[in-house]
Amino acid sequence: MVRYNPIKKLGWVTMTLVCLFLANQAQAIGVGVKPKEINILAITGREVISEFLVVNISQEPARYEIYPDGLQRELKLEPTDFRLEPDGSQIVKVKVNLKNPGRFNTNISVVAHPLANAGLAAASGVKIPITIVSCGWWIWYLVGVLVVACLVAIFGVKLLKNRKIKDLKNNPKV
Repeated sequence: MVRYNPIKKLGWVTMTLVCLFLANQAQAIGVGVKPKEINILAITGREVISEFLVVNISQEPARYEIYPDGLQRELKLEPTDFRLEPDGSQIVKVKVNLKNPGRFNTNISVVAHPLANAGLAAASGVKIPITIVSCGWWIWYLVGVLVVACLVAIFGVKLLKNRKIKDLKNNPKV
């Protein structure tokens, strides 16, 4: 007959807990970005520049890697790899140059890697959704023509109204 030995069981539990606490610990690095999404209106064939801010929200320095998930030829990021101290920040430029009109959606990945190689180091990151609406120059030309036409119509109506009021004052009917 096997007897239950609580001291032996307690020894195994204690040894397991000691191994867990003394073993290499996993570390995670924090990353913050602002704004949380990017919306860009672009003219086909012309470069447009936007920006976002990356912040190290952890208590240790980290290396940051930034890359687009799609549209690699059309999206250029500067810088793509940099180091930040705790509470440090970096502005990243997003340069967009689309050859075709349309609406494009992708993400920009921001991944933080710890600098210390002690133990199991876990990287962390965020994805920033980016929406780009690109249209040809003729759309802007058309919008400009419509704005000018509306302004001419508004001022024309106002001018006619002022003339009518002036004529009524000069030629009152009895």
